[in-house]
Amino acid sequence: MLLKEKSYTLVGDNKQSVNIVRDVINLLPAYFISEHVLGLPLKTPENPHGSALDQEVYLKLKEIYEFIFIDIAEPSTKVAKESTVKGYSQYFQDTVQAHIQSIASEQIPIIGLGASAIHWATQTPYEANKWLKRLLDAGKGKSKEELANDAMALAIALSVEFSQALTHVVDEFLGKPDPKERTWTPNLGGTSENYPPTTDEIHALASDTTDKEATTRLAKIVVKALRTRPPVPGTYRSVSANVAQLNKSKGDRVYLSFTEAGVDPSVWGNDVKPTIPPPQALFAGEIVKLLGPEWLVNAIVPVIKTIFKLRHIKRAPGNSGKLLSFDEKIEGTPVTTYLNYKQEPTFWSSDLTVTFTA
Repeated sequence: MLLKEKSYTLVGDNKQSVNIVRDVINLLPAYFISEHVLGLPLKTPENPHGSALDQEVYLKLKEIYEFIFIDIAEPSTKVAKESTVKGYSQYFQDTVQAHIQSIASEQIPIIGLGASAIHWATQTPYEANKWLKRLLDAGKGKSKEELANDAMALAIALSVEFSQALTHVVDEFLGKPDPKERTWTPNLGGTSENYPPTTDEIHALASDTTDKEATTRLAKIVVKALRTRPPVPGTYRSVSANVAQLNKSKGDRVYLSFTEAGVDPSVWGNDVKPTIPPPQALFAGEIVKLLGPEWLVNAIVPVIKTIFKLRHIKRAPGNSGKLLSFDEKIEGTPVTTYLNYKQEPTFWSSDLTVTFTA
């Protein structure tokens, strides 16, 4: 749906183009979260009376995620963001609490401060009702505030982490912007599945409806892509007890690099073949903690198949076909920082345009 809606054709060109990150990948979690988790009707051409735009939901959840999980060094910035994030969180929580109250009482709920009358006129998405009912049944004894917090935890983890994971996989499968940078020789047909594959090979696997192993092979390559480029490069943690071998004392802060862990030969060995099922420690992040690595892979593979079924899909020319970024180091470990359309540093990739033949 999003691919069709967001694609466009340039004058004098028979190819179609789409900003696959900004207009598709970043918005997929907003639709899923709204329709399956929070019960928030989105404002679309088919539903003009919805409560929020897809980009609006994505940006609000992104700000909440950043405030909770990413260090903000400047105190004045943190104070300003805290007020904004509290407002966003309250809106989503009011929405979920109203739904939970409605399900619990089987009556029309009292409208929360963050939910509008138009919201209720459009009705709660059916899938969200089913999920929230399961949440209510499983959380006997919890208050509606606690249940709303559980729903919010899932929504926040799903938002930017899923988008970033999917973006990294797509970027890998599109190949290097400069073919001269390619150093691996692909061979998906034998017992050894080398990495990275070519875009044509991914297209063949995505389009294959006869080979029962095609989806499994594609999933293995997705796992490898996430190992080498996890959605979150790392995180800080506080040491809970003295660790003599690391020369760390209780209370010290350490940086855990998921990027390096994914390719550490002491863990994986020198032959880092794609594997299924993915290990629990793979591409660590909040989404994996809540849903597990297999859920993430199983959610990504169908999207990859939809995208790479497109005929002759490739990067758009110039910078529009690249994830603009620069590399830096945190505590001696590599981290990629992206640039938004204003050329400002950001934690999340925001733009990558591809072309394809309809």
